[in-house]
Amino acid sequence: MAKGAATMPRVFLGVALAQLRADAGISLEAAAKHVGKPRQRLMNLLEGRATFTEHELSELAKYLGATGERLAELEALGAEARKSPTGDPYTDIGPESWRRVAYLEAGATSIQAYENGVFPGLVQSGEYITAQTLVNDGVWLDPMDDRARASTVAARLERQRRVFEDPRTKTVSVFFNEDTFNAGLGSKEVMGAQCAHMISLLETHANLEIRIIPSPSWDNPLTNSLILFGFGEWLRPIGFQSVQYGPSTYLDKDEDTARMARAFDRLRDLTLTRDESQRLIAAKQEGFGTP
Repeated sequence: MAKGAATMPRVFLGVALAQLRADAGISLEAAAKHVGKPRQRLMNLLEGRATFTEHELSELAKYLGATGERLAELEALGAEARKSPTGDPYTDIGPESWRRVAYLEAGATSIQAYENGVFPGLVQSGEYITAQTLVNDGVWLDPMDDRARASTVAARLERQRRVFEDPRTKTVSVFFNEDTFNAGLGSKEVMGAQCAHMISLLETHANLEIRIIPSPSWDNPLTNSLILFGFGEWLRPIGFQSVQYGPSTYLDKDEDTARMARAFDRLRDLTLTRDESQRLIAAKQEGFGTP
């Protein structure tokens, strides 16, 4: 096993395996014993600071319950993880790239997310997600039947649950413009349900803050979506720039993530407070004609 820098593929692989192990209820000791490795060496892998051989990784993933597409994804990440780091920004060109974002969401201790024109994914309601898939069906998304659509919505809501119900201390800050309420999606009922969902999340999770940039807004340093993941002392921050279509880019150099952190600091100066934002959401909900 090689040990070295925590490259993006190694981080993705480690977080994915850690999540798989937790879901399976298998101890570190049992997993390490199964692949014939010391506990610390397995921990290095789960922390994104090491790699296993192709055979070792396959045996571990299968023992943790990975099959089919999930197993293939882990094996592909393992192949990427064994490559020497280049120092360049990491571009995710693999299938179902949303899974890698979910891995970072699950592993992070802090998340800051900004979206322009849509509500951030971590606070989207089931109705809003459904409306998104409908409007993008046959355009950015391949046509899907009702069963596939329901599966997509369930997966997105499960991502939210994992983030907000994480037993570790995790802070989540989401930012969006007030104009997002005017970018109607689906129907007034959908938008009203979205407002209700955000209020419910705020009332349930003290570690969540929703910060709205009121209209008209001036001097916003962010024009595109951006997420900054913090990992405490475990790992350097990671920035994520999503696009509507095509591969997304991850950045983890100190100079890049420092700029992103400054951008979010500037956003805070422009936004309403958590309580003010919640009151605005309630007013918008009333405007959509829903209680």
